Amino acid sequence: RGYHEAISYSFIDARLAQLFDPQTNTIELGNPISSDMSVMRSSLWPGLVQAMQYNEARQRSRIRLFESGLVFYEQEGEWHHHKKLGGLVTGGAYKEQWGQAQRPVDFFDVKADVTALLALGNHAKDVEWREATHPALHPGQAAGIYKNGECIGYLGALHPQLSQQMAITQAVFLYEINW
Repeated sequence: RGYHEAISYSFIDARLAQLFDPQTNTIELGNPISSDMSVMRSSLWPGLVQAMQYNEARQRSRIRLFESGLVFYEQEGEWHHHKKLGGLVTGGAYKEQWGQAQRPVDFFDVKADVTALLALGNHAKDVEWREATHPALHPGQAAGIYKNGECIGYLGALHPQLSQQMAITQAVFLYEINW
C-alpha cells in the first residue's frame, strides 16, 4: 500500500506531547538528553508528524509512514507501557502517473488501509467503527476503532488548530491501534 517504516525516539518534546495527547499524564525524564526530548511519548503521532515534516521539506508530497513501538504513560503513580501501531498519510491518493487523474487522499482511503491491516490478523470482521473525538483529531473526521466493546484505536484527520500550530498546509490523516 506504499507505506514506509519510520523509527522515532521514545523521548519527545513536552510541548508536542501536550499538543497531541493533553489528557494523558506523561512521564518526565529526570536527566533528558536535551530539552526537546524531555518526556516519554504517549502516542506515536508526534514522531510520525515530525518525519512527515522532514520529508515534506525535501519536496515529498505523497507520504505514507507507519511505526510500531511502545508508548508510555503514568496512571495512579505507576508507569505503564503498551505496544501500538501508528500511521500517517498525506498527499495524493495514488502514485503519480500519466494514466490516472490525481486526487488528495481522504478519510476512506486510510480507513481501507487500516481495514486491510486488520484483515491480515483476521480481525476486520470483529471491528466496529464509531464516531469519536480525540484532541489531536479533526472534529467530525475521527473514528474510534472498537473490538468487543473496547476502544483499540483511532483514525482521523489532524486537528486544524494542530495543523496551524505546526505549519502543516495539507490534509494529514493519522491512525493508531493497540498491538
